[in-house]
Amino acid sequence: MGKVRCAPKDANLPANWWPEALKYMAYVQNCAPMSRLINWTPYELVKGVSPDVKALQVWDSVCFAYVH
Repeated sequence: MGKVRCAPKDANLPANWWPEALKYMAYVQNCAPMSRLINWTPYELVKGVSPDVKALQVWDSVCFAYVH
């Protein structure tokens, strides 16, 4: 829960973002390799494939949408 409290607070987001922070931090945690799993991720063990980490961003980072 520490990461869930820190992410919205560090990004100066209101408390109503906490549910989204919880989902995001759970995904990040499941994408991180664990030494006790011999450097596999929990995501890999459940899904059978490596996680897609391309979409991971810092909370409150600037992003742009391209519409053509």
